[in-house]
Amino acid sequence: MILYIARHGESLGNTGENNSVDPELSEKGKTQASLLGKRMEKEKIDCIISSPLIRAVETAVATAELKNMPIEIWPLLFEVGTESSFKGQGIDNLKKIYNNLLCYDDGIEYPMCLGNENKEIAYQRAKEVIERIRKRFDDNATVMIVAHGTFNNYLINAAFGFPVRDDFNFCQENTGLNCIKFIKDGIDKVKAEFTNDYSHLCI
Repeated sequence: MILYIARHGESLGNTGENNSVDPELSEKGKTQASLLGKRMEKEKIDCIISSPLIRAVETAVATAELKNMPIEIWPLLFEVGTESSFKGQGIDNLKKIYNNLLCYDDGIEYPMCLGNENKEIAYQRAKEVIERIRKRFDDNATVMIVAHGTFNNYLINAAFGFPVRDDFNFCQENTGLNCIKFIKDGIDKVKAEFTNDYSHLCI
């Protein structure tokens, strides 16, 4: 199974123009998302999954529109450090950005807010995302996740079973793309094809 993990494009929060919990993409961020979409248009993708935060959804849309695919919204993908009481925009408001959105439903009710979360809890959340991806999709599937810089670091560490360390992280630039392969070859193997690749921006 192939798992692509992408960071959202530059947001108005990144530029300092909007320091709210849920800023939209900047014009530069929209261009970055479009370039990522053109790159991913060439790839086989079976499912696109996004954080509920607007900057991630807008980034995912650029790929979903080109591939004519729905986007699944996973509350588990909120950025680390999101205000504990923030519940997101809600699926109806997000559908104003892209109508073909689905709220992840596996029969378990997930809170649309994080509550108080420390590093250990955030890492457990990342592990749960990876476990659910691996359980749900078969060996030939390709899945794309669009989320956030800090949480993507947790996701990559969780995929490899690495502990999250204060002195090391996987750098995640805007629309930086990571490719992780889960291989069954007698024993389960996890392979990093590449991390934080933003060559699609170098045009």
